[in-house]
Amino acid sequence: MERGELKHRLEVSTVKLIEFTQQFVTNALARNTEFIVVPNRMEVSDHLNEIELHQLETLIKAQGKGFTLEEVSSLIHVSDLAPLWVNIEVHRASKTVNTVKLICSRRLRDINAENCSNDALSPFHPKVPLPPWHKEGVKFNVNWKHQILKRKWYALTWNWRRST
Repeated sequence: MERGELKHRLEVSTVKLIEFTQQFVTNALARNTEFIVVPNRMEVSDHLNEIELHQLETLIKAQGKGFTLEEVSSLIHVSDLAPLWVNIEVHRASKTVNTVKLICSRRLRDINAENCSNDALSPFHPKVPLPPWHKEGVKFNVNWKHQILKRKWYALTWNWRRST
């Protein structure tokens, strides 16, 4: 897969992710987007080839850094290969910028060679992580993972309800 095609698919996936996420959250999501990239697992495995091992090291070094669309497409595109799959989610949102998290498979494949030709967004899969206290039809704050006190309060009350 060419890097331009991967970039286009990421761009379309990001737009769809923002639209999809907006249905579930109370936040007004911004148009500007930055990306953070993490591998799905950090440890080295025997089944990874040399290129995949090098890419894993690169992704581990890139953790915590914000990237533009152009930079992230260059980062995850290696020797005309792309990750087997990439889960994308809104990690954090503010009034000016959304931070989109890309959780990348450590395995690399030529998407055109795989049976993914029927999926126009492959390898990208938009996801919305739901808080543990989420109720059907009730919107929540997309930044719930970063609200430590609220998470602790819900965990405490949930444990209390479970023990009674």
